[in-house]
Amino acid sequence: MAARLAGRERSAALCALWRAIETSSRSPLVADPFAADIAKELLGREGVEKLSKATFAASLQYLVALRTRLIDDALGDWIRLRQQSVGKLPQVVQLAAGCDTRVLRLPLDAVRGVRFFEVDTPRVADFRRDLVSAAAARRQEPLSAEQLGFDLRQPEGLLEALQARGLDPHAPTAWVCEGLLEYHPPAFGKRLLKTITGAHPVQAEGKNAVNSGNLLVLAVLDRSWLDFLRKQHSQQPVRMAWREDQLPPVETIVKLLRELGWNRVDVASEFRLPPADAQPSPAE
Repeated sequence: MAARLAGRERSAALCALWRAIETSSRSPLVADPFAADIAKELLGREGVEKLSKATFAASLQYLVALRTRLIDDALGDWIRLRQQSVGKLPQVVQLAAGCDTRVLRLPLDAVRGVRFFEVDTPRVADFRRDLVSAAAARRQEPLSAEQLGFDLRQPEGLLEALQARGLDPHAPTAWVCEGLLEYHPPAFGKRLLKTITGAHPVQAEGKNAVNSGNLLVLAVLDRSWLDFLRKQHSQQPVRMAWREDQLPPVETIVKLLRELGWNRVDVASEFRLPPADAQPSPAE
């Protein structure tokens, strides 16, 4: 199975490993009962043991665990709110889904009746199709999780591909974009966000439908994290997967979102840069 994922796709397996390590910790921020098996299948037992002891393991474990918890909580709250409203059931689009197990990890009452569309490369989508169907069978609970193999480097065709799989343009929609923007130039993020906004047409009163119950969750790895990792590993340098010129300030993304009509923008920092010898801590 490991050979089926290559290049940046393999970073999804690393995220599964960090979630697995966090799950086994004394007071985990996130509990992912599927992560350990995924990591072993994709990285092998030796790979898991080697990476678990790497100098960068603790930093990335914290980053992934806290990011996962923040998104799980935000999405779970939004789903519950939408389920209490009169109208169409909510739907979730997860971009660059990788080896994430959110559709399996959230409580059953939170995902029951919710349709998930999980997008990644064709290889990852094939893997996810097997993963989700097997896990759903073990839980004996039907899940609506559509796996879409799509090249997100060309986001302009995303909506058409999603609607061909059943995405309802009139149903409340949550978009989750995690671990994607930092791997692409800033121009890509602008194209992607314009595409997502285009899924929600402008209303008669002149306000975008993003104000009508839709949600966009962006997990952005900014330069603060890159600086932190560099300082933490200055004595034992590690090869970074991200380039500084591909990490625009959060303020730039917030400005773009507001220009596109997402005028209710909340920024929750998962990291407040401490002294170099301290560990990262969540923002209050």
